[in-house]
Order: sequence, then structure tokens, then C-alpha cells
Amino acid sequence: FVTLPTGMKVKVDGRDNWPSLNFEWGIGHKHKVEAAAEQVDARGRRYRFVSWSNGGPAAQEVTVVEDPVTPNSFRMVATYELLGQLNLTSDPPSIPATVSGVECKTPCTVDRVAGAEVTVTLPPEMALSPDTKVIFDGWADGSQALNRTVTLGAAQMALRAKYRYTHKLRMISDPEGGATWEFAPAPEAGNYFAMGTRVEVTAVAQPGHKFRRWEGALSGPYHVGWVTMN
Repeated sequence: FVTLPTGMKVKVDGRDNWPSLNFEWGIGHKHKVEAAAEQVDARGRRYRFVSWSNGGPAAQEVTVVEDPVTPNSFRMVATYELLGQLNLTSDPPSIPATVSGVECKTPCTVDRVAGAEVTVTLPPEMALSPDTKVIFDGWADGSQALNRTVTLGAAQMALRAKYRYTHKLRMISDPEGGATWEFAPAPEAGNYFAMGTRVEVTAVAQPGHKFRRWEGALSGPYHVGWVTMN
């Protein structure tokens, strides 16, 4: 028995751990042979069964007959094809992406027939905690598309999504309604700032109130302060 490419496993009479796929059998004897539907090589590449040289199914019972071209021999070839492979990663990991509608939480690997098109869809943002979220910041290859369609080939394909970290700045006045806030730079929606941003915060006392002091991430009696979003 031979496989194309070489190195694929074949189950013969219920075993796939024979030291060799060369056997000495009598003419007319019957044996069971089976080629797995898919196999993975040492590099992590996946192969799909295509056919046996005798045209039979992947699992079949064969009768040993003499090859008319090569006397005293019986030969069968199992042909496999290499699937295209997409390796999808992200920073940070565990982004709930989908590939052609199927969840593929990063990092993940997708194998399809070479030439197949797959559509990768990413969430625009993801919460990591009540005060921290990541926002899509493009792909490592420069693309800014949340949804992109790629065609898989024989060579491995890799896509890496980038996300940026943002943190929420929570402002509370005591008593409630005693102040409003001014920020420089201005926050993103939900009062989020990019990680590492140095924010100038100004407390504006409302009528009937006077600024007294900061507590929390800021301290001191002056109504303007600076906080770094880490």
C-alpha cells in the first residue's frame, strides 16, 4: 500500500501502526483496508482523502490479485489532498471571531479545500471588565476592515487582528449633582480613554455648591487635576 503524499496512515486489518505497508499475502486472500477521511501531519497541516487507485471507497475489503504489469505484486495507492489553512490570532487573545459564520475564538485554525473562500468577521469591541474594553484597531497587514474575505491556497495563511485597550473614567460628585466635568482630551463614548492617556479633569461646581477636594484617583483641594489612564 502506498499513500500520496507519503507518510499518511492506512489501517490494514484493523491496525494503523504497522512498521511497513508492505505485506506478503497469498493470491485470492481477502483483507480489510481503510484510509482515514482526514489526517494531520507533523507540521499541523490537514489532508483530505481523495481516492483509492482501484476506485473503491475509503474503507473496503480487497482481494489480492496479481498485477498484470508487475508480476507477483499487488499495489494500491491512497491519494490525499492538502487543505488550505488559515491561522487566526489577535492581540489580546480570546476575541470571539467567526469564520464563514462559525465561531472561531482566537487563536484558532481553519482548514478548507484549497481555493475555498472564507469570510472572517470580528467584533468592533469587547469588554474585558466593567471598566476596561478593547476596540478593533486594524489588522497586522494594514487592513482596517472588520469583515474580510480571503481565499485559501496550498500555503499557510496567517491573519492577526489588533485591538487597543481603553479604560473608563468614573466621575462622582458628593452631593450628587454638585458638579459637572470637563476633560482634555475629550473622552470616547461612555467616558473611555485610550490606555496611557494623561487626562486633565476639571470639576465645575454647580450653583449652590463650592469645590472642596478630590478623592479617589485624584487628591488635593484644587479643582483641576491630571490622571493617567492605566
